[in-house]
Amino acid sequence: RRRTVATLRAAYARHGLGARLEIVPLKLEQALQQFFRYTAKWPSTGILALAYCLLYYPNSTVAYLGFDLGSHGQVGHYWEEKP
Repeated sequence: RRRTVATLRAAYARHGLGARLEIVPLKLEQALQQFFRYTAKWPSTGILALAYCLLYYPNSTVAYLGFDLGSHGQVGHYWEEKP
């Protein structure tokens, strides 16, 4: 994780975007894992991003698109072929 974060910070800084990079804190990942009892299968990065925004920007409006939450009879990425 440290190496990945360092690589991302360097890449964003090279393009003048260093101040815009936000990394989901490890404590948040651990809290979500404990609260929702994630084991081998973790939620999508989209769900983690929503949780991050809702927790860290409580006075902001958070809008989301592309989450059908199983309305097509399946849960997950609806564009992936399932066996």
